[in-house]
Amino acid sequence: MSNTKSGIGRTANLISIILNPLWVGLIFFIWFIFNVSNEKSGLVFTSGILSTVVVPLLIVILMVKFGIAENIDLPDRKKRQIPFLLLGLEYAVFVGLNAWLKLPKEFQVIMWIVLANTLIYGIITLFWKVSIHAAGISGYITSIAWFANPAGWMLLPVLLVSWSRVYLKAHTTAQVTVGSILGLTLTWYQLGFYLSP
Repeated sequence: MSNTKSGIGRTANLISIILNPLWVGLIFFIWFIFNVSNEKSGLVFTSGILSTVVVPLLIVILMVKFGIAENIDLPDRKKRQIPFLLLGLEYAVFVGLNAWLKLPKEFQVIMWIVLANTLIYGIITLFWKVSIHAAGISGYITSIAWFANPAGWMLLPVLLVSWSRVYLKAHTTAQVTVGSILGLTLTWYQLGFYLSP
């Protein structure tokens, strides 16, 4: 990444790290247990964190360690294909495990959405580099808006991460815009499809 030496650059880098979908996933599942369903909360938290934080982080760290990727942001579009494939397989296993454990429907739907969106982003990545930071945070924020009352402040994290990724030259404005729109629309549509009466 470039543009990280100035005060604004360090701020952009910090925002990009803090609002990484991995860390936002951790916060989301804590929020989910306290606000949506605390049924089988230990299993929900464990499954959510293992599948969306721990395993994805291990995959990327191992790719960096073995020289397959340059850093955990996976800046090279072509080197994102293996993680998308592995994450799709891993999410599919957890979706099946969650169903077998009879975890709450809302949680199972969220995990199905994570799987479906990952597969869609993976297909797009075969041809074009979409911002997974923007898509991921938009998906989590959209889920919170679905279960809680939507509020304008919810756009702030999406705008901040989008600005930071463009400022750091990790993505273009088009890549973060498309990522944000995809995260929002795909998540909202699937939540409505699976959870509307």
